[in-house]
Amino acid sequence: MCIRDRYEAGGGDAAAQMVRNVEPWARRLHGLVVGPGLGRDAPVLAGAAALLTLAARELALPVVVDADGLFLVANEPDLVRGLPNVALVPNAPEFARLRAAVCPEAPPPPPGEGDDASLARRGREVSEVARALGGVTVVSKGRVDVISDGASTIAVDEASSPRRCGGLGDLLSGSLGVLWVHAHRAEGQFVHAGAPPRLWAAYGACVAARRSGAAAFAAKRRAMTAPDLIEAIGPVFAEFEDGTGWAQ
Repeated sequence: MCIRDRYEAGGGDAAAQMVRNVEPWARRLHGLVVGPGLGRDAPVLAGAAALLTLAARELALPVVVDADGLFLVANEPDLVRGLPNVALVPNAPEFARLRAAVCPEAPPPPPGEGDDASLARRGREVSEVARALGGVTVVSKGRVDVISDGASTIAVDEASSPRRCGGLGDLLSGSLGVLWVHAHRAEGQFVHAGAPPRLWAAYGACVAARRSGAAAFAAKRRAMTAPDLIEAIGPVFAEFEDGTGWAQ
């Protein structure tokens, strides 16, 4: 029985039932990643919206939203508006849908622009969306990843795998979920290069995902799949450590 059928069979408000089932252990979480594998069934999305509100707004947990969670946010931007503890991780089509939802008057990208102009435009657009959402951090994935909270913007252009197999984005959002928790614990303690810890957490997750992809491709070439990145991510994270087991 799928989630939708199970909750509909129980009668009543499916979203409320999901929250009642999840709330006891949600209060014990350090952070949450919402979206990968979620699907788009209406009762499931309603439950996810209620859980997102509980985690991000009521409990103030660090939350990362990806995949079908972005479909939900594009349809209901107020779910995350004004929440600096939320990070959105859209690919190009997901970002376009999100931008159309929160910046409806924004013009479409001009045709035929060069790489430098394209990157500058993306930086402006990502910052614009982050500001429209009230300081949510947006991690716009692409050949170059662009990260902004509306006040500061960072680009990540390290080499990655030329093979784009399914599951790479899940590794990025999962890695960010871990670093996002640490960043919010460090919030207010330091500012590096003019950007808060949460932006550098997103930067670190993008770098880790890219380096893991490059390492997995070097080992497996065109046979590489997402689990190969999981094997590579441990050594990649070790590169960030300072020799004591702590990340630099």
